[in-house]
Amino acid sequence: DDRRQKGGPFMHLDVEIDNEELYKQTFHQAFVGMTLTNEEGKFLEVNEMFCNMLDYSKEQLKPLSFQEVTHPDDLPKNLMLLEKLINWEISTYQIEKRYICKGGQVIWAITNVARVKDSHVIIAQIQDITKLKQKERMFKEKEASYHLMTEYSTDLIMRHHPNGEAFCVSPSSKELLGYESHELIGISPYDLTMIHPDDLPRTIESHQQIPYERSISKIRYRVRRKTGDYTWIESTAKGIFNKKNNQLEEIVTVSRDCTDHVSSDVELKKAKEKLEKSNELINNIFDSITDGFLSLDYNGNIIYLNNKVKQALNVNRREIIGKKVWSEFPFLKGTEFEQNFFKAIHKQVPTQYEKFSEEFNGWLEVRLYPKKEIISISLTDITQRKKFEQKLKESEQRYRTIVESSKDGIGIHIDDKFVFANQAFLNQMGATHFNEVINQPVHKFLPPEEQKKFDERMNRSKEQKTIQSRFSTYTVKLCNGSFRDVEVTADKIIYNGKPATQFIARDITERKSYDQFLHKVDKLKVVGELAAGVAHEIRNPLTTIKGFIQFFQSTREYNQEYFNIINTEFQRMEEIIYEFLTLAKPHHEINFKKENLCNILKEVITLENTNAILKNIELHFKYDLDMTLLYCDKNSLKQVFINIFQNAIEATSENGKIEISIKKQNNNLIEINCKDNGCGIPKHLIHRLGEPFYTLKEKGTGLGLMICFKIIENHNGSISINSEEGVGTTVSIQLPVQPK
Repeated sequence: DDRRQKGGPFMHLDVEIDNEELYKQTFHQAFVGMTLTNEEGKFLEVNEMFCNMLDYSKEQLKPLSFQEVTHPDDLPKNLMLLEKLINWEISTYQIEKRYICKGGQVIWAITNVARVKDSHVIIAQIQDITKLKQKERMFKEKEASYHLMTEYSTDLIMRHHPNGEAFCVSPSSKELLGYESHELIGISPYDLTMIHPDDLPRTIESHQQIPYERSISKIRYRVRRKTGDYTWIESTAKGIFNKKNNQLEEIVTVSRDCTDHVSSDVELKKAKEKLEKSNELINNIFDSITDGFLSLDYNGNIIYLNNKVKQALNVNRREIIGKKVWSEFPFLKGTEFEQNFFKAIHKQVPTQYEKFSEEFNGWLEVRLYPKKEIISISLTDITQRKKFEQKLKESEQRYRTIVESSKDGIGIHIDDKFVFANQAFLNQMGATHFNEVINQPVHKFLPPEEQKKFDERMNRSKEQKTIQSRFSTYTVKLCNGSFRDVEVTADKIIYNGKPATQFIARDITERKSYDQFLHKVDKLKVVGELAAGVAHEIRNPLTTIKGFIQFFQSTREYNQEYFNIINTEFQRMEEIIYEFLTLAKPHHEINFKKENLCNILKEVITLENTNAILKNIELHFKYDLDMTLLYCDKNSLKQVFINIFQNAIEATSENGKIEISIKKQNNNLIEINCKDNGCGIPKHLIHRLGEPFYTLKEKGTGLGLMICFKIIENHNGSISINSEEGVGTTVSIQLPVQPK
């Protein structure tokens, strides 16, 4: 009839409209978006808040489906949950997803969805959380849980034992099946005489799932009437469980004839049951909302308040409904609430404000929505948001203080233009006012060659979405035209909602001057150390020459062999000086010839024997004449042997012993060993021998062994040192017979 048609999804039956109109208005005036859809997602009804969220008018939105306004990336999950809801796998679900507005903008919302029992209508509550997403506020809100309570609205009501036998049957059994109530007592619905054989297996299976699934079982099947004919009925079954032991105690079934239309009396009964269910459903929905919600008429009479408000104000909901809010809560008089209440009524516009509430023990965002003699009021807890905002404010203040007090220049540029600079950066650039830097291009402060370097760096950061090389140096042009060297570190940030680059600049002009000074000092130090090394290396042949001269003075005899040795030593001194001058030149030419290694060693031993005699040290040489020929640079090897033998003599105390030997490792490798019984070298220091300027001698430079290592390396050979403190040291030199 007319009333049913006007009611839309809210009115399906002939009932009084007063209460229905109240809840209809509550739906439309809710402070969150609310929708009713069919199982295909087509909107049946939407409230004004949901329309405002998506910037649609009601007429534009209702022809659409929720799929058309859901972000494509969120749609698969939404459809999966909806399918479970439709298939009774779940009774309600919540999803955080994006909606697409009329203008293409995207908003975030928490959507709570439930299915109205005994219908194909889906109810959804949508709460806009876009601002929370944008500000990244970490609010821990409890999930809204919607538990849809339903009443059994069919004709035949039966109570059964867990095995299926009926022990209580409503009188409507006579009208539905032709049986008196007592005739069905003790009868199982699974009896073949009652249920059609084709329908019995799935009926039994459906009821047997009740103890496990704990959900309402709904099935259609054929039942034999007392007259013998079959009639189709729709039966809904629910298990009743013992709260103590959780065991199934009974099964309640509600059945209705789905073959023919019921009489008008039964239709009226259904309408009343559905109205009660609708009232309870709406109450459950608003009670499950985590925010406070209440409704007042324009006179201030309380129409409705949900559980959150009831608990916060510690009132009895039934007793307070219909009473004036000003008399029940006098502390509201003269407050922002009263001001906004009358402002919303007089101007017919929504109002809102924020206030700390002792009753709710936190900050509230209060919103008032006037419409058709009713004001709907939402109370949202924003305590966490307020705390976050305070922390953010304190953090920003600390950051600003650090930036402003920093001695390093700190600035931000967007699209290569300065948008922020601290005082230190202005001082670095020689600026006296912010206008000299802010909104000025970066290129203005860079010479041409540095502009190219800056552009390449920025282009790389755009391609890579980050700044890979954080540190760089620039020569910058100051406001007075002079130049300064700065070291810059940069990072990508968001400034005023836009991608930007933040940099920290440090003046390194003085540091560069100091580095140049240190470099010059290092050069002088190296020159001095090299000079000391030259003196050390020449001292060995000078010692030999001095020894022979003293020998000639004492004997006053001429010995041609000794004069030849002296002349050879002078030549070696010249070669040592040349070797130091060319030590760092890898292209130095080495004169390789086939030489007798024994003869080279004999000459060196002859030179060193004089020093050994002075300390009463024995020099022993073991060799094999048939294995001593190899390709080498004679003078270079003599320099190596002199250095090593001299070190052995210096490390050996008086009456000591030094053994020099040659042995063949294989067909192309000869090993020369110099073994002394001197003081030895600590094991933890052996690996450092051969390092430039590292020495264990009081007046040494460390260059002698370094030169030895280099000469042997040029011969494709190797040097190894084994030593034990208090026992002695063995230096092993391995040389190829035919070097590469």
